[in-house]
Amino acid sequence: MLVSEALDLRVLQDLIGGDDELLAEFVESFRTSSDELVARLREAAGQGRWESVADAAHSLKSSARSVGAMALADRSLALERWGRGAEKDESLASELLNNFEVEWRRVQTALQQVQIYLSERR
Repeated sequence: MLVSEALDLRVLQDLIGGDDELLAEFVESFRTSSDELVARLREAAGQGRWESVADAAHSLKSSARSVGAMALADRSLALERWGRGAEKDESLASELLNNFEVEWRRVQTALQQVQIYLSERR
């Protein structure tokens, strides 16, 4: 149950061991911090502040990798690179943001499933 297309918590389990309580804390911490980062990213994108988009995407990329959300980390990296790049093709920005949002929703769904799974094991 700790592996899905959007999330591979074996990455985090390898880091912390088999402690379900600690795993639940890390998952909740990621959800909270990533919610804040995504809100910042969305706000910055809506205002055309691409350097701020890149900063939020950079932070989210690292967090996503730590919990095994590799596709989300990849989407974040693409946004980070685009935000820091010299050329600003708005249609590409729209595509990158859309791809990011799709993956973000998949990760959120996976995280909810993990939290249910962990609560049932207690």
